[in-house]
Amino acid sequence: MAAETDAGRDGLGIWIRIWDVLAAFALLAASFLWVRLEAVPQMLSLAADKGYFTGKALLLDTYRHGYGFETVRDHLRALGDEGRAYYGHSFLPIYDLANSLFLLTFSVLFILYATQTAKGHALEIPSLARKAMLVPPVVQFLCDVGENFSLRSLMDEYPRINAKLVETASQFTQFKWLAIFATTLILIGLAAFTLYRMLAPVSQGGTRA
Repeated sequence: MAAETDAGRDGLGIWIRIWDVLAAFALLAASFLWVRLEAVPQMLSLAADKGYFTGKALLLDTYRHGYGFETVRDHLRALGDEGRAYYGHSFLPIYDLANSLFLLTFSVLFILYATQTAKGHALEIPSLARKAMLVPPVVQFLCDVGENFSLRSLMDEYPRINAKLVETASQFTQFKWLAIFATTLILIGLAAFTLYRMLAPVSQGGTRA
């Protein structure tokens, strides 16, 4: 009953618990480790020209400032047939998509949790502003999906590389990272404010209702 009452006081009618946020973070951390410890080493082991990637990013989707035709051409050549197949048909649709989905879930849950007006430590903002905070993580996810589709198409069509498709993939990558940057700023700001409000009563020797 209490949860239903709290949910009714919440502007979006959604009630998020701290355990929901922590569970989402745990899944995100596990997914990140999965990518770093399994997927990336596996892809590198399949690359035809491993030396090419010395000092270079193995994943095109980590190029925050995008990439050009020559970069993509050389990158796909160095990956080789097995590396491209793994990147396009295992990494992007499974590992990268899972990572993006868990990041989206965690971001949305934390934003909603930190702005629930029924909580004493919450940042009280208008409903429209609260919804606007959800835009960057959603845009990030949609750009990641578009980026994955474009990169997979490039790998499937290699060695015929469509310059326009390279440009599209690069734009998706850049927009994705801009959205990730915006989301990170929002999450850091909300985390700092929430932590301050939670610790303030303790530092003042009192308690918050």
